[in-house]
Amino acid sequence: VRVFKPNSHIRINWKRKNWKNVSTLQIRVIDKRAKTTVSFHQEKLLDSQQREEMKKYWNEVMEKITNMGVGNK
Repeated sequence: VRVFKPNSHIRINWKRKNWKNVSTLQIRVIDKRAKTTVSFHQEKLLDSQQREEMKKYWNEVMEKITNMGVGNK
């Protein structure tokens, strides 16, 4: 963990099992009245292929998070 700011964000060193490199991942959770915004920002990726891999991965994570809320209102 590189930075942790309660009610703001966390910044960590992170890598996938199949990677040789380590990236920097920042996750923010922002409360906006009746809604919440979750964002992922990733740095130090090797190339466009890794960027696309992570874009797909984080989109899948967001879909799972979104589906967890379905029917819980």
